[in-house]
Amino acid sequence: MNRDPTNPATTRGQSKGQPLSSRLEQQIHQLARNLASDDLRVGFSSSEWSVLTQLINASDLSLKDLASRAGTTMSTASKALQKLTDQGLTDWNRRPNSQRTYAIRITAAGRERYATARPRERQIGTRAALEQLSQEDLLTIVGILDKCLRRPASRTRRYARNEFGG
Repeated sequence: MNRDPTNPATTRGQSKGQPLSSRLEQQIHQLARNLASDDLRVGFSSSEWSVLTQLINASDLSLKDLASRAGTTMSTASKALQKLTDQGLTDWNRRPNSQRTYAIRITAAGRERYATARPRERQIGTRAALEQLSQEDLLTIVGILDKCLRRPASRTRRYARNEFGG
């Protein structure tokens, strides 16, 4: 395809019939998928990675505190924690002053696995590409996405119905 810089619809692989807003939506979805697969490539789901990261930074957390720090629900944190415990990366011990709460810790094996995964996470995929962007580029992208996300709800519904067949 010929690239015509005066016609934005034909730049960077755009077809003349595809609006730039549709291309942007495709790129955002692809970026989200890539970020999710980066987590899987280091051997952890995003919730498992988040839980492990929080346990690296603080020990003897309750499930409630762990979920809050990881930015997830207690149910999601519990499921991730169970998988990590099954792998020997974390353990739970009942708190001496409470029969209902546990102190959750990362094990030595968990620290080792985290240490080997962390540098690899930084070197692969979308996260590595994002880290190569300048601060100016990141500010521009974040600013544009903030504008998109601040769109009024009524306009969002109309846009979704009209452009995406909703």
